[in-house]
Amino acid sequence: HSSTVGLFISNDANPTCLSNKIWRCNTGVLISDDGRGDLRNNEIYANHGVALELIGNANPTISRNIVKENKKGGVLINGARGTFANNEVLGNMLDGVTVLGSSHVAFTDNQVTDGKGVGLVVESGAEGVFTGNTITSNAKGDLQNASAIQFDNTNTIGNEST
Repeated sequence: HSSTVGLFISNDANPTCLSNKIWRCNTGVLISDDGRGDLRNNEIYANHGVALELIGNANPTISRNIVKENKKGGVLINGARGTFANNEVLGNMLDGVTVLGSSHVAFTDNQVTDGKGVGLVVESGAEGVFTGNTITSNAKGDLQNASAIQFDNTNTIGNEST
């Protein structure tokens, strides 16, 4: 509790992190400098910053996690890769998922709901493939700047399927 980073993965580290509770940190999980890892069934909540921050060519697999009620947003991906599947990103104080820089993500069967900001923000230069996601009920909209993202018809954005 109250530490700067709850879980830090870097320098080609590839741990498996299962069923942890990470809360009240500045950043819940920081993965950088080619860090990988398999994060499953964790609850990442009530952090002062973002729950999950991926930078510096990180490339983790993140699945079946609950990411909720973080003060500066749920997931921030900047210049990283990764596979996100079956996660719940809900009730965060800012944006649910933000993808920046030269990031490329695979985002499958996730729920991004009930945030105070935008559900999914994708900035110029970032790209990814989104399949089977539900992004709804976010206070400032569900989707912003997502022109480089490939959506198939299995996603639900707002009240509409894509």
